[in-house]
Amino acid sequence: MPDFEIIKFTLIYLFFPGIGLVIYLWMNREMTRFEPNILRSIELFAVFATYGALLILALTSLFWYWSAMATIGAVYLFIGAPVIMGFIAFKYYIKRNESRYQLFLFRSGALYFIILPMVFTVLFAFRHY
Repeated sequence: MPDFEIIKFTLIYLFFPGIGLVIYLWMNREMTRFEPNILRSIELFAVFATYGALLILALTSLFWYWSAMATIGAVYLFIGAPVIMGFIAFKYYIKRNESRYQLFLFRSGALYFIILPMVFTVLFAFRHY
């Protein structure tokens, strides 16, 4: 595997997920310091995991090789994630003015339905054969 391929692999599958995990842990620590709630931590993890999967899928599609794992990720993003993100958006719609974390969870859940079609439109426009 050439050096450039190793760099792409490292960035797509190690660096970006690592940065996402660090941001999740920081945000979860800040959130639980002010409002300890284990369910909200799980919902925050679902938001980070969903957007992380979307980022990894987009980067894989643009810069790497499509695989069965990418297909499984795409199925999750089209079938499972809308249910989860819709539930999160619905749950925090009424609570969105109580704290900035609940507003973040509401916006993250609602914006998924705008971001997903935009990402796949861009991926379709820049597809390579």
